[in-house]
Amino acid sequence: MGIAFLSAHTMALEPRARKLVALDVAGLPIVRQWFVIHLKAKRLAPVTAAFRQFLVDHGARIIAGATERG
Repeated sequence: MGIAFLSAHTMALEPRARKLVALDVAGLPIVRQWFVIHLKAKRLAPVTAAFRQFLVDHGARIIAGATERG
């Protein structure tokens, strides 16, 4: 038996598998901000730049969707 803090999007599929459950605990969820950072002078590889842009364009919606399903 154990208890852990996991982000909601990490365990989005778990309620269907019925192996883990989310507990209703006072003071939760803990809301965090996420940041995408890189050195200003560093030229990003094309795949890195595309991933960064994907996160900027879609990251908030994806995380919000995963949180709503949890």
